[in-house]
Formats: sequence, structure tokens, C-alpha cells
Amino acid sequence: MFNFTFQDYKRKICALQVSCSFKADEYKSLDDLKVLFCFASPLDNETFDWNNKSIVSLSLNEVLTISYYFRHPNELYSLKNNCANFYHPYKGKNKNLILSASTDNNPCYLNLAIQEEGVFKKISYREGVDAEVFINKIELLIQSAIVYHSLNKNN
Repeated sequence: MFNFTFQDYKRKICALQVSCSFKADEYKSLDDLKVLFCFASPLDNETFDWNNKSIVSLSLNEVLTISYYFRHPNELYSLKNNCANFYHPYKGKNKNLILSASTDNNPCYLNLAIQEEGVFKKISYREGVDAEVFINKIELLIQSAIVYHSLNKNN
């Protein structure tokens, strides 16, 4: 699990927690791996409201999509409104997770936002090293979860 802190649009410090889990103890494929993105608002200057968090569950392919766009932000510009939306694969319902690039800044900022009840919670990174470090941490978390689960499965 990794925790990241960031400022929301009201300049309040918020938190993003990223964790991995498998659907079952004995998974059959990497499709059973889920990556949870939990966004929490602040209770005060030191603690976060994890009881009222916004959660998005992503598949490995969706996380790899985020990784790709964080590493190649120019590709986001070819998409409608410079953003990628994520949908439930079977229900077609919007997950309310949006990956976007702001074009009015140099360097460009990459934004990962969740919308709940009309309010956006957004984390932003400058393209380049900042975005790369963020994505590398998430990919390391996924790799660690796969190795840990594989080792436990064999015991």
C-alpha cells in the first residue's frame, strides 16, 4: 500500500491510498488483480477521513493505461477533451475516474481525478520525473503484490 498526499481544488490537503488485492486466494490470472485507488478528504491538519473515502477499483489493464498516458502525455491530447474516462467493463457505467492533461501549462500537468456527488478530488503531477516517480511506485506495488501472492500460493 502506498499513500500520497495532495491539494484539492480548494487547496485542502487530501490523501490518495493505492493498494492491490486479488479476488480470491487462488487467482487464475492477472485479471483477478484489482488495484484500489482510495481518495480521502482531511478531517484536520494531520488526519484524513478514511471512513468517507471515494474508492475506485481498477483492473491491471486500466492501471497500465494510466501508466502509459503518464509516460506519454502527448497521447492524451489526441483524445476528446484531452482526457481518458474509465468505465465498468460489463455494465458500461462510468467509474468517475478521469485521467487528463492540462494544456495551458508548460510543463504540462497530468491529473488523476475522481468525481463523487459533483465534487472532484484530483491529484496532479508535472509531466516527466514527477509523473514517472508516481507511476513507478504504483507499478512496484503491483509487482510486489504479484510476487507476494505467488509465494504464498506455493507454500
